Amino acid sequence: MRRAWATLLPDADDIADRISAQLLAARSESATTPPDYPADVRRTTRDHIRLGLRTMAGTPPEGERTVELWRALARRRARQGVPLEELLASYTTGCRVLWRSLLAVDPRNRSAERQRIVALAGHELWSSLEVQNAVLVQAYRLESRRLRRLDDGRRASAMDGLLLGRGSDPVFAREAGEHLGLRPDEPLLVVVGELHGNADPPLRAPEDAIEPFGVRSQWRIRGGHQVGLVAPGALPVTEVLSRLSGTLVAPAAWMHVRTGFTDVAGAYHLTVRAADTLSAQVDGDKALVSTTARLPELLLASSPEVTGLLVEEVLGGLSSLPDSARDVLVDTLAAYLEADLSPTHAATALMCHRNTVIYRMKQIVELLKHDPHDNRDRVLLTLALLAYRRSPDTAG
Repeated sequence: MRRAWATLLPDADDIADRISAQLLAARSESATTPPDYPADVRRTTRDHIRLGLRTMAGTPPEGERTVELWRALARRRARQGVPLEELLASYTTGCRVLWRSLLAVDPRNRSAERQRIVALAGHELWSSLEVQNAVLVQAYRLESRRLRRLDDGRRASAMDGLLLGRGSDPVFAREAGEHLGLRPDEPLLVVVGELHGNADPPLRAPEDAIEPFGVRSQWRIRGGHQVGLVAPGALPVTEVLSRLSGTLVAPAAWMHVRTGFTDVAGAYHLTVRAADTLSAQVDGDKALVSTTARLPELLLASSPEVTGLLVEEVLGGLSSLPDSARDVLVDTLAAYLEADLSPTHAATALMCHRNTVIYRMKQIVELLKHDPHDNRDRVLLTLALLAYRRSPDTAG
């Protein structure tokens, strides 16, 4: 058998080139690989055939092992983005061409001895393919996992840089865009949801809901929040939001950034604060809420001292009442403001008589010294009531 394989050594490069031609011809036109990939295939195939034939001929070069060559190529192809299936198929092609080359040597010799040797050589060749495949699969997957960890780290670093305000740096923006698969100047949605203990993230597998529609996104857990950068592309923003809403397990906030990476950091900080004002307990159901819809809450959250003073000065007149009486008047004031100062509509919401609302509102104005019919007082009452009802001591 060794002598049989040795007869192919003078034609090693020619055999390798035939294998390379078949491999390159079988590639899909849409396959993406480095520009020098064809030359790389020809070079590595020649290396494989030379070493393989010398090993099977019993004259392997000192210090060179075929298994290390297989591992090196598997790692190389993983880095080049060649699918594992294509890599395995290339070795099958190589074995097939080698086998045919061996059969073509002295084809007129039909002796039983030659036939036995050729059969044993073929068995050796195809048995080695099983070993090759096992080595290739292991090396390829190990390298793929290493590359994924590296890519994950680069994406996380790129996203953190944008959230920290580096999006206005053209060099960083270009590199971040390459890692994240986003264009630095394209409109984005910044989506943020607060994490609560060991509960699921606010949006469960959001990529699955939007990527089939050509919407690109990157998601990260950062600072107790789930953060997403979403590029709607050709899909209307309302449609993107609708599909993301279907993944919600808890409330989240969003903001539209039309200028791309430059303003991502500012939008992120505002949206984090807006998300922190959301609560499934207070706000009822799971919702994806615009940051701009939470401006009053953002104003109150930005200054706890001012908020506390606002509640004390505007609603302090209710503090002397028993809890039950205070709760009734607070509910009445809230309904009256939400009904645009209509006692009839407020009474409907409260399920009481219109005159009852009018009587309670007279009490409220007397106690608080603020009249909702005065524009300034109405703003103060609205903000104070909002802060009071969201206080951990009073929200229920």
